[in-house]
Amino acid sequence: MWAALDLPETWNIAGVERVREPVIDEQGRLCGFTFDSVVGGVAYEGRATPHTRVEGEAMSWDIANSQVTGLLHIELEDADDGATNMNVGVDIQSVGFLSAVFFGAIAKAVRDGLPRAAADLASDLANPVS
Repeated sequence: MWAALDLPETWNIAGVERVREPVIDEQGRLCGFTFDSVVGGVAYEGRATPHTRVEGEAMSWDIANSQVTGLLHIELEDADDGATNMNVGVDIQSVGFLSAVFFGAIAKAVRDGLPRAAADLASDLANPVS
């Protein structure tokens, strides 16, 4: 499951429409990427840079575009039954005029979409496409 977190397409969640221009290091670890998101019907380019990486346990990204900044994070934990528990979260804040005007709607869209995005992510991580 951990290896899938180094696949750029894994991060097409929670308001990220498309991941592109991934930066991969010599060990095959994802070290950053450019992403596209839509705010108020307008597409914005953003950048994700590493925040935290604890191999096999947690990965988080600082995310930023001209309208919002934030933190996207995933923590993995072994469950008693041999499964893996996954916690996914997004913390965002407004930095641009447009997002300040629409921030309630943006926050609601992320909040409402996150459970489905997390479920989709869990399914993708459990069943990676080779």
